[in-house]
Amino acid sequence: APLATIKQALSKATDGTTIVVKSGIYREPHFFVTKNNITIQSAPHAEVWLKGSEVVSSSSWTKEGDLWKSTGNYQNFCHVCTTNKNPDVEGVAAFPEQVFIDDEALEQVASKDQVTAGKFYVEDNTPTTLKVANDNTQGYNIGAQDEITYYVGSDPTTGTTEVSQRSRAFSVAGTVTGFKMKAINVAQYSPVQVWNFNDPTMSGIAGPMA
Repeated sequence: APLATIKQALSKATDGTTIVVKSGIYREPHFFVTKNNITIQSAPHAEVWLKGSEVVSSSSWTKEGDLWKSTGNYQNFCHVCTTNKNPDVEGVAAFPEQVFIDDEALEQVASKDQVTAGKFYVEDNTPTTLKVANDNTQGYNIGAQDEITYYVGSDPTTGTTEVSQRSRAFSVAGTVTGFKMKAINVAQYSPVQVWNFNDPTMSGIAGPMA
């Protein structure tokens, strides 16, 4: 009676449990490893992926001129949560959003008019802003989690299109020892750069982790 998610398996695990994962793509919410000497590994000859993205169906895209757009309740990522005190230093390079068509990454640009083949733009009408311009140490005006529009310059209906929606796959509690992960691929997660951002949907797990 296999379980559907790694998180479910961890809820039943005790110290020393090995969780064997069958082939597939697992798009799970963030989970914690809280027991000692836990091993999470792929089954023999299995290909296992933890992905921080969701597939966007072909029917979700509409044509607008030379572009395709999709509007929905996508994750409202922070664009000003950067390691540098002034987020403008890093610009678009610090934006967390990612789009993939058949596992090929598209390049994010700063405005809709810059979108061409292989590129995308994110339109957020209620973005997170800084309380003090050019200084993210003074805190954030956190934007609403509401509808966001993605514009892409390559036809997203010709393949499998994925949009990153989560920042972190899992965390191992600080007191835990002996954790092992074997032959598990992790891809397409999108953390913001700072630790101290309280995301409206992901709370304190929006920041980086390795």
